[in-house]
Amino acid sequence: MAAYIVRRLMQAVMVMLTVGFIAFMMFNYIGDPINNLVGRELQEETGYLAGRLKLLGQFFTSPGILTERMFAFVAYDLEMTSAAPEPGEQIELALTPLAEAIGMIRTGQIVDGKTIATLLMYERFSE
Repeated sequence: MAAYIVRRLMQAVMVMLTVGFIAFMMFNYIGDPINNLVGRELQEETGYLAGRLKLLGQFFTSPGILTERMFAFVAYDLEMTSAAPEPGEQIELALTPLAEAIGMIRTGQIVDGKTIATLLMYERFSE
């Protein structure tokens, strides 16, 4: 089951996975283990508290021009708490079977590169 968020940006709707990215600079700046950052972001945006997080993989978004590194995680043993989105964030949580989420890539409903890469990595490489 994929949990993705629907975010309203610039008068458009963007479907993406939550915790789509944690910038490598943010990890270095805060000095907190990345699992803690990912767990907090997941809970803030979705209300889910992960009992366990597993690194799925990492990738650069645009290595020719940026140093931003993405870390993709899979969350397990989820417990529903309450979400706490930042002021101005409009987030709608939608739980979707993985096959349907992959279909949403095919039909153009999911166009966020981070989300596409993460879903396809999960479909192909998860155990």
